[in-house]
Amino acid sequence: MKKYTAKYFDKTSRIIEKHLPNSIVTLQFFQRQNDSILCGINEVLKFLEKNTQTSKYEILYLKEGSKINSGDIVLQLKGNYVQFGIYEGVIDGILSRATSLATNAYHALKESNGKEVIYMGDRQDHYINQTLDGYAISLGGIKKQVTDAHVELHDGISVGTMPHALIQMFEGDLIKSLHAYKDTFKNEKLTALVDFNNDVIADSLKALKEFGKNLSAVRVDTSANLSDKMFPNNEEYGVTPNMISRLRNELNKANGNHVKIIVSSGFDAQKIKNFENKKSPVDVYGVGSSLLKIKNSFTADAVEINGKKISKVGRGIKPVSNLVKY
Repeated sequence: MKKYTAKYFDKTSRIIEKHLPNSIVTLQFFQRQNDSILCGINEVLKFLEKNTQTSKYEILYLKEGSKINSGDIVLQLKGNYVQFGIYEGVIDGILSRATSLATNAYHALKESNGKEVIYMGDRQDHYINQTLDGYAISLGGIKKQVTDAHVELHDGISVGTMPHALIQMFEGDLIKSLHAYKDTFKNEKLTALVDFNNDVIADSLKALKEFGKNLSAVRVDTSANLSDKMFPNNEEYGVTPNMISRLRNELNKANGNHVKIIVSSGFDAQKIKNFENKKSPVDVYGVGSSLLKIKNSFTADAVEINGKKISKVGRGIKPVSNLVKY
C-alpha cells in the first residue's frame, strides 16, 4: 500500500523511525462542513486492520452514519508514528470521498420533500468506484441506483428503463422502442423517455395513447443547451419547472393522471430545491454527477507528542468523549 502514500508521509515515517522511534503521537481527523453524514470510517478501520498492527496503538472513532459538523473529530490515532503515520493521506482520502457522497445524497434527498430520488451516476466516474460509491450514497438515503455494483454493499435495488440509444436504434420511433421494451421485459412497468425528439408533450401523449394505463411514467432528460418545442421562442432551456407543469397538465387532460413524471439532467440539491419551491409536479428526481463532487475534505492534525500538547497554531487538541474505542 506504500505506493498510494504521499512521499512526505513516507519520508516523515522513516525520519521518525530513525530519530524518535519511541515517541507517542496523537493524530486527530476532521473536516470543515456542517450538516454532513460521516461515511468511510468502517473502510478506514478495515484498512488499518489489514495494513497495520492495530493492537500496538489506540484507535478512537465516530460511528459510521453519524451527523457531523465543521471541526468535529471523527477519528483519533494515538501511538508510535511509524505504526500509522504513513497512511494519513490515505485515510483522509477514504473519508473525504465517502463522506462527500453520503452528504451530497443526504442533501439532495432532504430537498426533495419526500419524493423519490434515484442515483444515476454510473457514467461520471471510473467503474471501479461503483460499489463503494453506491454504499456511501445509500448511507445518505438514496437506495435506488442503476448498476448491480452500486447496490452490492447495501439493501437497495438497481433500476433502469430505457436510454436514448434504444430509441435511436428504432430510428427515433419512441412507440416502436416501447413495444420492443414491453415485449422483452413483460413484467416490468413501462417508462417512456420522451425528450429524444425534443418534443416532450407530443411524445408523452403518443405513448399515453398507445399504452394507456400500462404507461407507468415518462422521463424528461432535456439537455441544458436545448429548448423544447413547447417554447417556440427558446424561452427556456433544459428541464424547467414550467416545462414539467405544462407536461403534467397535458397528461391530465388526456386521462394520464396515473403517469408519473421523472426528471433528470443536471439535477443537484439546489435544483431540486428550486423545483420544489415552485411546486413543480415532479414525482421522481434522477441525480448523477452532482453526488460525486468532493466537498467534505478531511485532514489530520498532530496535536500531542508524548503527552505534551503541541500542534500547528490554531489546531489544538479537541475533546473526543463521543468517540468509541476500536
